[in-house]
Amino acid sequence: MKDRKNSMWFALTLGASLLLSSGCSSVSPPSYPPSVEPPRIPALPPQARQPATPQFCLPSCSAALEKELDSWGDLLMTPTPAGKPANVTPTDYSLGEKMPRR
Repeated sequence: MKDRKNSMWFALTLGASLLLSSGCSSVSPPSYPPSVEPPRIPALPPQARQPATPQFCLPSCSAALEKELDSWGDLLMTPTPAGKPANVTPTDYSLGEKMPRR
């Protein structure tokens, strides 16, 4: 009889906890942050603007310069090859040895 009473108590407790937790799982309205207007970027003053391309600059010259600048960026992103190891034997100059003159 005690086992039946314990199982009944367990079932009621389980049912109540499921009922209470189902109330938490309902879809609640999303909480969005308040609407904020994005910052405005002011226009550059005339003295800060890049001057117009001079008449004597050819489009092919500008294209070649742009290509060269892009290749510089590529050089910055490629790793450099490892150099050869030094063939120098280490010497402990802290023991009073004098450094050799060249």
